[in-house]
Amino acid sequence: MKSQSSPLLAAAKFGLLGAAATAFGLNMAASPATNAAMRALGPHGDWRQASGAAFYDAGDYYFEMGFAHIVALASMEMSTREGRAASVEHGAALLGDARALLRDAVARSPADANAWGALALAAALSRDGEALETALKRSWRLSPHNAFLSGVRLLAVAIVAPESLDAEARAGLRRDLRLAEARQPGRLSALFEAAPTLARLAESLDES
Repeated sequence: MKSQSSPLLAAAKFGLLGAAATAFGLNMAASPATNAAMRALGPHGDWRQASGAAFYDAGDYYFEMGFAHIVALASMEMSTREGRAASVEHGAALLGDARALLRDAVARSPADANAWGALALAAALSRDGEALETALKRSWRLSPHNAFLSGVRLLAVAIVAPESLDAEARAGLRRDLRLAEARQPGRLSALFEAAPTLARLAESLDES
């Protein structure tokens, strides 16, 4: 004998399916893949990017785009060192766009430690100490033992070279230094050589 679903159970199942379909539709409407208004231009003028998954998550999308702007800025500075002409205005525009995109990224995905780390680097490049401190602390709290982020955060600190750090910042920086020393000693040595102020700061942490 076949069991028959009650009208109430059938209605409940229909309601769940309807809710799921609505949620999927809203998510698609709020993703760069289907909504042109959600898209941003990369440093080379294209809204597309390598990470296909990010097309369906606005937070990931803006993080990838923002970080791409930072990479483009670094490439431009390397070209300048090699004697090629570079536009100061273009560099400022890249950095401004990077910060705007990364602020959008953390607004949409506040638990994304990578986005906060990238925002810290953008703030450091802008010499914005207050924004740097906020982004660093959020990144440290969300992902305190991350090998990739330790390098990003140390680079941000090296750029600004803060004269004083509170207890939370000192603890976070100490963890990153130990992680970098264990996982990437060569890169840490190179960073110390390029930024003697970071090396002195690391020494002061060892003494405290």
